[in-house]
Amino acid sequence: MRKESIVTYERDAHTKEHSVEVELPFLQKALGDFELIPIVFGDADPVVVAKMLERYIDDETLIVASSDLSHYYLYDVAVAKDRKCIEAVNNLNLSLMSEQCEACGKLPILTLMHIAKNKGWKAKVMDYKNSGDTAGSKDRVVGYIAAAF
Repeated sequence: MRKESIVTYERDAHTKEHSVEVELPFLQKALGDFELIPIVFGDADPVVVAKMLERYIDDETLIVASSDLSHYYLYDVAVAKDRKCIEAVNNLNLSLMSEQCEACGKLPILTLMHIAKNKGWKAKVMDYKNSGDTAGSKDRVVGYIAAAF
């Protein structure tokens, strides 16, 4: 693999980031044996990252963008805010995602959306839930979606 000028190695990049440890058990169960290249985003341009990643994508590549959506709103407020993210992903609406979605991982999601647009992939949101849909309180919820391209 060639060295990419926009990629740097930061020893502590994963210290406070938990998305890989959250996704890893699901990937292990679903895929069995696989290779993983974890990427933590800084302040990167999703268009530039998408173009760089596209050079490495083949029919065996799975890209996972992991993020939560809105944070700590009342249940109904969170659902309304997250609905905009769901619409943005489903329609590959980059401007709606950029301007109205509060996801922590907005940049990785936008990167994946750019790749999807460039490759002609269609989006499908498979499920949406927030922490109020589980045993959690409905006073301060965090939203999540699962989508496929």
